[in-house]
Amino acid sequence: MVTVMGIGRVMNMILCRLVAFSSSMTIDIFIIFGIIIILIIFILPAILLRIILIILLCTLLVLVQGWYITGQTLSSVCSTTQNATWCPQQPATRLSPGGLHGPFCTMRRVCRASAAATMLQGGAKHAGIGGAVEGLPPRPVGCPCHRPVRGLGMQEFLQAHVALIAAACTTRRRITAAGSARASFAVPLLDLAQSQRSEASTGTPFLDAFRGIGAFQVRVPAPLARDTQHVFEHFETFMSLPEAARHRFLCDPGEVLVVHGYQPRGGEAERFNRFRSGIVFHGKSTLPLLPEPFEVDIQRWRDRMWRLSERILEQLRDELCRSGKMEVNLGMGSFSEGAAVDMISGSHFQLKQMHSGSEPKGSGSGETVRLPLHQDPSFMSLLIHGSSDPPGQGLEIWDEAAKEFVAVPRSGCEVATVFIGQLFHLLCGRGDMRFAKGAHRVVTRAADLEKQRLTAVFFFQPQLDTLLIPFVAPAKGKQEEPISFRERRLRSYRRFARAAPPWKKESG
Repeated sequence: MVTVMGIGRVMNMILCRLVAFSSSMTIDIFIIFGIIIILIIFILPAILLRIILIILLCTLLVLVQGWYITGQTLSSVCSTTQNATWCPQQPATRLSPGGLHGPFCTMRRVCRASAAATMLQGGAKHAGIGGAVEGLPPRPVGCPCHRPVRGLGMQEFLQAHVALIAAACTTRRRITAAGSARASFAVPLLDLAQSQRSEASTGTPFLDAFRGIGAFQVRVPAPLARDTQHVFEHFETFMSLPEAARHRFLCDPGEVLVVHGYQPRGGEAERFNRFRSGIVFHGKSTLPLLPEPFEVDIQRWRDRMWRLSERILEQLRDELCRSGKMEVNLGMGSFSEGAAVDMISGSHFQLKQMHSGSEPKGSGSGETVRLPLHQDPSFMSLLIHGSSDPPGQGLEIWDEAAKEFVAVPRSGCEVATVFIGQLFHLLCGRGDMRFAKGAHRVVTRAADLEKQRLTAVFFFQPQLDTLLIPFVAPAKGKQEEPISFRERRLRSYRRFARAAPPWKKESG
């Protein structure tokens, strides 16, 4: 027992000295030191010494991993945090030679941002130990995190480094590139009423969401949610009619500017309608698809949806104006119906039903891409699902920074998903004003293919004859010659209509 305790003390001293020494070591020295230990292990005949050296080697690997991950992660922390007072590019300050104060005391000097502190706390909980990060409760007196090197036991030492690595991994995943305004990949649910109160009009949550992921969600008022459910019931009734009855209202296949009527599955723009069919209404026009009160209900619901969308557009206008980047003076309500930059009257909406179908060739993942990745060509689009089962209805947004798809977490008639459009980028995404693309798709699991999926989507855009003059000046160079929305719509929608579906490209 005495021998084991003596060996433990020696190991503890060696490890602590190694930690202190590692503060000035580079990754090359770590590698050389590891190779030397491996060679000694094969040379030494004594089993006990081999075990000790193997433990040393494992500890070295922990140090290397912590050194690399922490350095790589915290360099991004320093680049995104104005109050950072510590930088991993200075090896001599990684660990204090005079005493090891644990990962979270070190982290406290790394980043004083509350968002980063929350992430580090999550890493600490994952590792099973507490931490002392500013904004979080301090560690109690006598905590191992505050002991000098010589008083730090091996178990506590290894536990602390595991916590540091876990925290670094968590931080590396959560902290985004410099200039990003979001702290996570989730699609935010924003409070429209709160944002429009005068005392709360200092931040830019809607623009921040467009910068981060290109989309956000808002609550739909209860009366409007009930109207939406009623409209979906009307739509189901129409879609249950024989195909011949629906074809009486068929869209003009040659019309691009004003699409209006019934779109069968696999019709125009097959790339986007392989699994979908439904109706499109442009502007204030409707069609007598069903006996009354169908048209009356549709018109009332559309007007209420317009009013909700005007509130969202007004919030975006307000945040754009407060950014100080605007070159065009947009007064209050400029995006509303009948206003100077009317984004309402020239809009159109779709009611679409998604159909089950065989899995695309070569997929083999148990999932079907029922709507391919795309950007909406409008200024802003607003989508409401008919169901919350499954949540999000398979809608996914491509996160450019993380290089991964992010599932929309909420759906149903009580919540609306708002997407940035290509026209928003053209008019506002210039100079220092940059936004995420907001490209999205629909992916359905095999278990959900038979579940009903109904959507209502509004595409908000100016009148056809509106001249597209950017609201924000370019960073440098001359202004492009402005074109009308008619010309731009012809270009974009012809591309949509001509785009060959992926399955036809593969077969060709």
